[in-house]
Amino acid sequence: MSDTYIGGARLPAITKEFIDAVDAAFPSPDVRPGADRDELMYQAGTRAVVDWIKFHASTKDAPDPVAVQKAVVRYGS
Repeated sequence: MSDTYIGGARLPAITKEFIDAVDAAFPSPDVRPGADRDELMYQAGTRAVVDWIKFHASTKDAPDPVAVQKAVVRYGS
């Protein structure tokens, strides 16, 4: 795989084996009735990191993640 740069810093090589391992370790959240909101938020956060890694591993000239992915998290109503 090619080099990936984030904010001018070179990231280490991301192998298919690594992606497969984190993909299996952090699956998408299992949303079901009665699920704990905090646990779902944690699972969604870990999955977002996996998706971020997969995105940047597949992008030769990855842009700065702040410019690509911004999220607004609101607590309560």
